[in-house]
Amino acid sequence: MFARRYKYIVTASIGSMPPTDFASVLVASKCLWNSVTDKHSTANYVDDQETFYAVVVVFAVYLE
Repeated sequence: MFARRYKYIVTASIGSMPPTDFASVLVASKCLWNSVTDKHSTANYVDDQETFYAVVVVFAVYLE
């Protein structure tokens, strides 16, 4: 089966929005990467009142 050759790693960050317009939130990840076989997908969400945020990243790392 194709999916068995991949290891899936999921990270999620949920927090409150910074109180000022000048503040920001940065979410970063780092790993060894093969740009031919490895993949990722990211989803971001901010509520309508801009009181909280969520960032989810799914990595699919090919296992040789």
